[in-house]
Amino acid sequence: MERSPFFARPTSGELAHDSRTLAAVRLDSEGMYEEALQGYDRILFGQDPPAVVWGLKAQLLLKLGRHAQALECIEIALARGCYGDEEICVARGICLLAVGRPEEAKGSFERAMEIRMRPATLALLAECFHRMGRNLEATQTRLRALEQDPEGESLAQADEILQGL
Repeated sequence: MERSPFFARPTSGELAHDSRTLAAVRLDSEGMYEEALQGYDRILFGQDPPAVVWGLKAQLLLKLGRHAQALECIEIALARGCYGDEEICVARGICLLAVGRPEEAKGSFERAMEIRMRPATLALLAECFHRMGRNLEATQTRLRALEQDPEGESLAQADEILQGL
């Protein structure tokens, strides 16, 4: 499984505070997903876990298609001050779409685009409009994405994400 293209990998400096976190990240990168989740859980159920670990667990859960669980971790990570950047907004939007909450997903994608405009995020926003029954806005938004990426690579990336929902 590929890592979601919207997540930036934390730097080793961000993780240096805890060798257990580095070990869990390593397990994730080696495809040992359940072991990585167990590693994250051991850290999270300890005393005062770092917010970044909630974000890392959310990344892995999203990659595994466990959207409801990933959304819970994202909400905790955000509440604890983790990230707040474009990637976490997009991930939150993807999870919200997956659990049938397109109105909230729309807000997350719009916030992500305030931070950094990407054609793939526009395509995901178009899907929100479509699921909300706002088909004209869906078509217009998808066309905007195509204007920004005439080759359609970003649309293909967004379509791949949506197929997994």
